[in-house]
Amino acid sequence: MGTYRGILGLLTMLGLAFAFSTNRRAIRVKTVAWGLSLQIVFAIFVLRIDYGRRMFQAVGDAATRVLSYAFVGSEFVFGELGKKSSNVGFVSLFRCFRLSFLSAHFSPSCTTSASCSSSSASPLG
Repeated sequence: MGTYRGILGLLTMLGLAFAFSTNRRAIRVKTVAWGLSLQIVFAIFVLRIDYGRRMFQAVGDAATRVLSYAFVGSEFVFGELGKKSSNVGFVSLFRCFRLSFLSAHFSPSCTTSASCSSSSASPLG
Protein backbone atom coordinates (compact mmCIF):
# COMPACT_ATOMS: atom_id res chain seq x y z
CA MET A 1 0.00 0.00 0.00
CA GLY A 2 2.91 2.36 0.72
CA THR A 3 4.02 2.19 -2.89
CA TYR A 4 0.66 3.34 -4.19
CA ARG A 5 0.08 6.09 -1.62
CA GLY A 6 1.87 8.71 -3.73
CA ILE A 7 -0.05 7.75 -6.84
CA LEU A 8 -3.31 7.85 -4.91
CA GLY A 9 -2.45 11.29 -3.54
CA LEU A 10 -1.57 12.58 -6.99
CA LEU A 11 -4.80 11.25 -8.48
CA THR A 12 -6.79 12.71 -5.58
CA MET A 13 -5.19 16.11 -6.11
CA LEU A 14 -5.92 16.01 -9.84
CA GLY A 15 -9.50 14.88 -9.17
CA LEU A 16 -10.09 17.70 -6.72
CA ALA A 17 -8.62 20.24 -9.13
CA PHE A 18 -10.90 18.95 -11.87
CA ALA A 19 -13.94 18.86 -9.56
CA PHE A 20 -13.49 22.44 -8.37
CA SER A 21 -12.56 23.84 -11.78
CA THR A 22 -14.92 26.47 -13.13
CA ASN A 23 -13.84 26.00 -16.75
CA ARG A 24 -13.07 22.33 -17.33
CA ARG A 25 -12.74 22.80 -21.08
CA ALA A 26 -9.69 25.02 -20.51
CA ILE A 27 -7.75 22.16 -18.90
CA ARG A 28 -5.08 21.02 -21.32
CA VAL A 29 -4.40 17.32 -21.02
CA LYS A 30 -0.99 17.75 -22.66
CA THR A 31 0.12 20.23 -19.97
CA VAL A 32 -1.12 17.99 -17.17
CA ALA A 33 0.66 15.00 -18.76
CA TRP A 34 3.91 16.98 -19.00
CA GLY A 35 3.64 17.96 -15.34
CA LEU A 36 3.00 14.40 -14.23
CA SER A 37 5.82 13.04 -16.35
CA LEU A 38 8.24 15.60 -14.89
CA GLN A 39 7.12 14.56 -11.40
CA ILE A 40 7.83 10.92 -12.24
CA VAL A 41 11.22 11.70 -13.80
CA PHE A 42 12.29 13.73 -10.75
CA ALA A 43 11.04 11.00 -8.42
CA ILE A 44 13.06 8.36 -10.25
CA PHE A 45 16.09 10.66 -10.36
CA VAL A 46 15.99 11.32 -6.62
CA LEU A 47 14.84 7.94 -5.33
CA ARG A 48 16.52 5.46 -7.67
CA ILE A 49 19.67 7.13 -9.02
CA ASP A 50 22.54 7.54 -6.57
CA TYR A 51 23.85 10.74 -8.21
CA GLY A 52 20.43 12.40 -7.90
CA ARG A 53 20.17 11.41 -4.27
CA ARG A 54 23.63 12.82 -3.51
CA MET A 55 22.93 16.01 -5.45
CA PHE A 56 19.70 16.75 -3.60
CA GLN A 57 21.34 15.81 -0.29
CA ALA A 58 24.05 18.40 -0.99
CA VAL A 59 21.43 21.02 -1.82
CA GLY A 60 19.56 20.17 1.39
CA ASP A 61 22.74 20.42 3.44
CA ALA A 62 23.50 23.82 1.91
CA ALA A 63 19.98 25.04 2.77
CA THR A 64 20.42 23.77 6.34
CA ARG A 65 23.72 25.64 6.58
CA VAL A 66 22.10 28.87 5.38
CA LEU A 67 19.27 28.42 7.90
CA SER A 68 21.79 27.96 10.70
CA TYR A 69 23.32 31.33 9.76
CA ALA A 70 19.84 32.84 9.77
CA PHE A 71 19.24 31.52 13.29
CA VAL A 72 22.50 33.06 14.51
CA GLY A 73 21.52 36.36 12.91
CA SER A 74 18.03 36.27 14.37
CA GLU A 75 19.48 35.54 17.80
CA PHE A 76 21.76 38.56 17.39
CA VAL A 77 18.90 40.83 16.35
CA PHE A 78 16.06 39.51 18.53
CA GLY A 79 17.95 38.05 21.52
CA GLU A 80 16.10 35.28 23.31
CA LEU A 81 13.21 35.46 20.87
CA GLY A 82 15.48 34.52 17.96
CA LYS A 83 17.10 31.47 19.55
CA LYS A 84 16.75 28.17 17.75
CA SER A 85 14.85 26.63 20.67
CA SER A 86 12.23 29.39 20.58
CA ASN A 87 11.38 29.05 16.90
CA VAL A 88 7.70 29.60 17.54
CA GLY A 89 8.27 33.11 18.80
CA PHE A 90 10.53 34.01 15.90
CA VAL A 91 8.11 32.60 13.33
CA SER A 92 5.26 34.52 14.96
CA LEU A 93 7.30 37.71 14.90
CA PHE A 94 8.18 37.15 11.24
CA ARG A 95 4.53 36.53 10.35
CA CYS A 96 3.46 39.71 12.15
CA PHE A 97 6.12 41.69 10.30
CA ARG A 98 5.16 40.15 6.97
CA LEU A 99 1.44 40.80 7.52
CA SER A 100 2.03 44.37 8.64
CA PHE A 101 4.26 44.96 5.61
CA LEU A 102 1.67 43.54 3.23
CA SER A 103 -1.21 45.42 4.82
CA ALA A 104 0.70 48.71 4.67
CA HIS A 105 1.99 48.13 1.17
CA PHE A 106 -1.22 46.81 -0.39
CA SER A 107 -3.79 48.77 1.54
CA PRO A 108 -7.35 49.00 0.16
CA SER A 109 -6.85 52.70 -0.59
CA CYS A 110 -4.27 51.74 -3.21
CA THR A 111 -6.33 50.81 -6.24
CA THR A 112 -3.64 51.34 -8.87
CA SER A 113 0.11 51.04 -8.78
CA ALA A 114 0.46 54.79 -9.41
CA SER A 115 -1.55 55.69 -6.31
CA CYS A 116 0.36 53.14 -4.21
CA SER A 117 3.78 54.39 -5.24
CA SER A 118 2.84 57.97 -4.50
CA SER A 119 1.43 57.27 -1.05
CA SER A 120 3.52 58.34 1.90
CA ALA A 121 2.59 55.28 4.01
CA SER A 122 5.50 53.19 2.81
CA PRO A 123 6.50 50.47 5.25
CA LEU A 124 10.17 50.96 4.46
CA GLY A 125 10.36 54.64 5.26
